[in-house]
Amino acid sequence: MVAIADNSLRIIKVEKLGDMFTHMQLNTRYTPVKMVVHPDTSYLCVLEKDHNSFNINQLEDLRQKVYAESKNEAYLKAPWH
Repeated sequence: MVAIADNSLRIIKVEKLGDMFTHMQLNTRYTPVKMVVHPDTSYLCVLEKDHNSFNINQLEDLRQKVYAESKNEAYLKAPWH
């Protein structure tokens, strides 16, 4: 198995291919950027973030603020993406 951790490439070798091991799939809402193991509980902690992530109300507020400063109606018609 191959994984990337920080700036290094990790190759994980399973000693006995017939042995069972457990795995879990984690669905993330945003882009995972870092994983660490908690030293006391051994839980895997995943840091997620996303660039320019706003909800619709925040986008509309920003659009209105830009329009108020510029008075350019093109900002009101600009696509959301």
